[in-house]
Amino acid sequence: MNPLILLPVVVGTAVVVQAGINRQIADQWGLAAATLLNSAVVMVFALALFALVKAKPELFAEFVRVPEDPGRIVAWRGALAGLLGVTIVFGLPWGFARLGALEVILIVMVAQVVASLVWDWRVEGIGVQPLRVIGALVALGGAALASWKR
Repeated sequence: MNPLILLPVVVGTAVVVQAGINRQIADQWGLAAATLLNSAVVMVFALALFALVKAKPELFAEFVRVPEDPGRIVAWRGALAGLLGVTIVFGLPWGFARLGALEVILIVMVAQVVASLVWDWRVEGIGVQPLRVIGALVALGGAALASWKR
């Protein structure tokens, strides 16, 4: 078994636990403060990781390293990535408090599957294959069943 398969499991678990903890913090401090706290902690760890990668690049895969000549990024892409991050950190706890973790994560999962199909097609140039679309529809059906209210 490829050990990299564990990475999405860790990330998926982290998404649920992070949103749940942020919802609990929001119960006491408010969601805006919880989002700010989360973002500040992310900034501290991101700066530490950046410093470590710059100091010891040989410890990291090429993809992680900071290139000598990184070139330019379009400013709106950096801003959009940050805005999307805040949307996730703010939106998931808000949804958990109103719909529950299972329903929110299932809806997010279906949205991710659909968005991934479109991203692969439009950005990565990966064709839309019928089996991938059927898989997305099966995921949608499973999410609908799992969140069905009795």
